Amino acid sequence: ALIVPSSMESFSIVTLEAMAIGTPVIVNGNNPVLAGHAERSRCALTYTDAAEFMACLDRSIRGLDSATLNSGMAYAGTFSPGSILDRLRSALQLGN
Repeated sequence: ALIVPSSMESFSIVTLEAMAIGTPVIVNGNNPVLAGHAERSRCALTYTDAAEFMACLDRSIRGLDSATLNSGMAYAGTFSPGSILDRLRSALQLGN
């Protein structure tokens, strides 16, 4: 599993890359960006405290079902290199 504990992550390409190859992802649920990826993908596991983190870790070790992993792969597939660049430019308020 990929664990992304950042409370300041702004986009998390590494999260999308992990989802794209069917790797379970555990993210900090207190981060709105990561929690948004988790909610929209219906794949990533979120935690907000130590007990939830341990439960997410246990679930990922036991393995996520193929429907959940496929959902994450499909979600990650909606981000093309061009769309990511457009989002980064917008976030940084850069022109072409």
